[in-house]
Amino acid sequence: MMRSAALVFVSVLVAACSSDDKDPTPTPTPDPQLVLRDLGDVVIVPVYREFHARSQELTTAARALCQAPAAAGLDAVQDAWLAARGPWKRSEAFGFGPVVDLRTDTAVDFWPLRVSSIEAELVKTDPVPEGYASSLGDTVKGLPALEYILFDAEGGDAAVLAKLADANGPTRTCAYAVALTVDIEARAQALVDAWDPAKGDFAGELARAGIGSEVYPERAKAVNAVVNAFVQLVQEVEGVKLATPLGLRNGGVPQPQLAESWRSDSSRQDILDNLAGIRSMYMTSYGERTGVSFHDAVAALDADLDAAIVAQLDATEAAVAAIALPLDQAVIDTPELVNAAFESTKELFRLMAVDMVTVLGVTLGFSDNDGD
Repeated sequence: MMRSAALVFVSVLVAACSSDDKDPTPTPTPDPQLVLRDLGDVVIVPVYREFHARSQELTTAARALCQAPAAAGLDAVQDAWLAARGPWKRSEAFGFGPVVDLRTDTAVDFWPLRVSSIEAELVKTDPVPEGYASSLGDTVKGLPALEYILFDAEGGDAAVLAKLADANGPTRTCAYAVALTVDIEARAQALVDAWDPAKGDFAGELARAGIGSEVYPERAKAVNAVVNAFVQLVQEVEGVKLATPLGLRNGGVPQPQLAESWRSDSSRQDILDNLAGIRSMYMTSYGERTGVSFHDAVAALDADLDAAIVAQLDATEAAVAAIALPLDQAVIDTPELVNAAFESTKELFRLMAVDMVTVLGVTLGFSDNDGD
């Protein structure tokens, strides 16, 4: 039976502090309670607050566009969409707790997009009040649905503007776009409230794991949830976001239309933001702030493994950044660069899903279903 993460942390800490073997002054293993506390305070809450702030800007820009549809207004909304997308994709590295309980993950980012569902919504003629999207199914709202409206890879901005306004002024499609932003902003606010120590205080539930938390009565359960979330995202980047458009799940035939966010040419940036989120969760770092981390724990238990993980994070980010073309085009024209990113992410997944979880004593709750 695998020992819990909490027991592994404690036993190694005692052994490290009492051992007089090769290293007379070994590095103490950090208290996992501090890791959980700092992840909430340094990474998770600030990222959700940033996402909320960017979603507010997105709503403001969309309202302004529909009051006076013009190219400059469309540019502003597109930029705001991209700005909100960043913190959201970083937050996918901590896809546990309220984001799942509130079903925010699928409501904000249902993917792959069901184009037929969106098109069926766009041809409707009933009025669209700003709260319209709150009652819609996940397949016709969120950031991907809004991307479908705001970006047109073939017709360009002119085609987008033609759908947002006609001779009579802003169209129903424009009102629908505003309703989508209002719903995204509301869901972002709900996430902030759920984690806020003064409100839902899920940050406190995480910090008190094993010492009074109702959600995590055992500390190991919290550690497992956190590690599972960011390791699973590594697997998703490898096995879905890179392998699928590259064709590794389709007999080697590239499927560029299955690249995430291809309409906005932000597929590569999505992946880089995912990797940034994974790094933040491993290093407990965001912006200028840092905290006690899994990086500290792994370094204390196996310095060589920690060095390998950090180096592989660097290498994977560099490999993704080296994909110069939009991902949907790169899988056709420069597949060797996409494959290099895939292989690098695959190695990062191995280091984390096999070596790191073994050192920490974490139990993974998902299967390894990569692109092989």
